Parts: sequence; C-alpha cells; structure tokens
Amino acid sequence: MRNALRKDGRRPSFEIRPGLRLGSFANIFRLVIPPHRPAFGVGRVVLSSLPLGENRDIRRLEEAYAQAMGCVHPVWLPSARAGICWALRTAVGPGDRVLGPAFTCGVVHEAIVRTGATMDLIDAAEDDFLVNEEAMARSQNGRHALVVCELYGHTHNLESAGRTGSSFPLIRIVDMAMTVPQPALLQRLRRDDFAVVSFGIGKSMYAGWGAMGFAGNEWLAHDVKKLRDSTLARGGFGLRLRRTAEISLRTLGHYSAIYSLAKKLRPPKLSKNSSDAHVEGIPDAWSDAKSMAAEWKMPSTHPDCALAMWNLKHAGLLHEARLELALRYHENLTGTEGLICPKISRSALSHYTVRVAPEIRTRVRKLLFESGINTITLWDFPRYLDRGPFPNASRRSLEVLNLPIIPTMPASRIDRICENLRKCLDLARTESS
Repeated sequence: MRNALRKDGRRPSFEIRPGLRLGSFANIFRLVIPPHRPAFGVGRVVLSSLPLGENRDIRRLEEAYAQAMGCVHPVWLPSARAGICWALRTAVGPGDRVLGPAFTCGVVHEAIVRTGATMDLIDAAEDDFLVNEEAMARSQNGRHALVVCELYGHTHNLESAGRTGSSFPLIRIVDMAMTVPQPALLQRLRRDDFAVVSFGIGKSMYAGWGAMGFAGNEWLAHDVKKLRDSTLARGGFGLRLRRTAEISLRTLGHYSAIYSLAKKLRPPKLSKNSSDAHVEGIPDAWSDAKSMAAEWKMPSTHPDCALAMWNLKHAGLLHEARLELALRYHENLTGTEGLICPKISRSALSHYTVRVAPEIRTRVRKLLFESGINTITLWDFPRYLDRGPFPNASRRSLEVLNLPIIPTMPASRIDRICENLRKCLDLARTESS
C-alpha cells in the first residue's frame, strides 16, 4: 500500500504494516477501519522485547525526551492519571480546590479526587470541546489548582488559561495525553506547570504502558519522582513477558484482516444516547488507596520503554502525518449539512472529532460500521455528575463522533470515510424526519 502522505509517494521510514492488500482473502468479508491503531507493527514489538542495543529504562527515556523536546525536567509515569494526581499533591491540601473540566475522561476526575482536595468542575464552552474560559476565570479565586485538558489534541491558549482570574493557581496541570509531543507545545509551559502525555491505548503515542510528565521546574520534577518511586510495584521477568504478549496481541489485533474478522464475529455495542438524570455520586473507591488500578503502580518494562523510545524518534513523522490527515478531513467535511467540524488544529490529533445531532448519532455509527468504519464516542457524561450545572458538557457527550486518524492511512481512505459519513448522515436524518 503506497502511503499518500509523503510528497515523494514513498512510505515513511517508520514501519506500520497493517492495512496491506489482502487479495482474495479480503473478499471473504468487508475490511473494517479501526478507530485507532498502534504506530508500529508486531515485528517492532518483538524486536523491542529482545535484550539488544542500548539499555532501555526510564532514566534513558527521560534523557531522550529532554534532548528531543528541549526540556530538562521529564518524568516517566505509570499513567497520565497518576502524574496528574502526584503533581497536584505537591501543591494542594484538603482545604484547597482543584478546578477542572466537566467534559473529559473520567480518570482525570479520579486523579483530582484522590488528591483529597475539593473538585470544582467547569462546563464546556457553548460551541467547543474545551472549557468555557469566562467560567474558568470566574472560578479562579482563593487557594486553587487548575487542570486544563487538551481534548483529542486541541490546544488551549496557555498564555491566558489560569492568568485571567482573581488569583493564580498553585499549580497548573496541562493534560496533553492525546497528542504527539513537540518542542513548541512544551515551550508554552511555565514554571508552575506540569504536563502529561499518555502512552496508553488509543493515544497518539501508544507504547503499551506508561506516560511522560514534563515539570516546569526541577523541584516539581523531584517531588513527583519521589511520589512515583514510593508507589511503584516491583517488576520482573514475568511482567516483561506479559507486557510483550499484551502489546503483541493488541498490535496484531489491529491488523486489518484480524480486526475485521473480530468485529464481524463480535460487533461493537452501540448503546443509544442517554440523558438519564439519575446521579450516583463520586465513587467511594476513589477514596480508597487499595482500589487503585494497575495504571497507578505498575513499572515500566524493557519492551514498552523501547517502544516509547521508538515513538519518540518518529514523533516528527507521526505529528506531520496526523496534521495532514486532519486537514484532509476538514477539506472534505466542512460545510456538510448536519455536521459540525472541529477547528483546524496546529497540534496532532488522536481522532478527528465531529459532532452530530444526539438523536441520530447511534444510527450514524451503526451505518458507518456496516460500511466498514468503526467509530468511538469519547466520552459519555459521567453518572456521578448532575447534568444540570453542565449543559454544554452534557450535550457534547451526546454529540461527539471520533473518526480514525492512523498515520499510515492514505488520503484516499480519508476520502472514503468522508463519503460514507455524508451518506450515512443523510440517511439517518431522512429516517428521523
């Protein structure tokens, strides 16, 4: 398969092999495009598990990030959620408030609650995924910390975020979990900032396990590392084998033929949108240290550290490819009736996230899947929140539709997705009228 993103018509130097033509085998069933896919092939996973080349550990990975990104305070983390919590703990106490977005992944809320401070959430903007900046400024008073989430890779104006209220935050967390890190993104950080990029499933920098934090000053990096080291469980050869097997299976499972067969045998459950007003409250487990998931305490191993290093070396290509694919989506879909497209982003996106009317979203997803395109909807509105104070976040959760951005996708595949989306949208709107 020729990669259409390179101007010289050649495949990029990083080896993503899924999606190759499968000849007559493909005629057995329709190939399904996944919503995301690892940036490497299973061969790279196997090579990364071998005891070859440079020593792959978190110290070397931190040093490589410092050199590549032009920053001197990277901190390896078992997960982005752990990094958010630990960085907040260095600055806030039980009497303080932590401001954060209502519309985001639930693990961000869990990280805030586990600090012991008071969580104070802010609604999304009227016509955006990100928080309402005026509401954020009004909330900034007294002793508080601030968490800003750059959803799907869309960035905040960090010059104003946290600087327009009546008081400055004790610490500002910049959740960049879903994008590809670039020096320009990290140069926005100031001394009281802590940013995170995730290596978890579905993220642009997927490496099987872990995350990378970026502290604005040496003392913050030192304190977060101290909390990390006191929490991490011990690893071993058994964990290394399990991690290799998990990453290999997950990578292999996203090859076109295998993924398509799996989805044909077990189609995704497309539940209808729900605006159920029942509120269950903050989970009690979030106040119990014993209930922490593995993402809070499991260490890095040779294979996931090596894959994270490989991703870092190819970050420039991954960033450029994702930008071009998002632009292709934008050119194809802008002006489509019944569809709201996101703003053009200067940073790499994990998905191209459009919005459709809540009453037809499930039907559009079903039609897309039947045409060979699997989509996701990040995120459902959490049951522990009341929708009333957060009307915009509530509506976003019923509207969003995440279209795939996979760096090796040729432009023609984006065109196919867009053509099918328009047809599915027209049919769903006609059926509902």
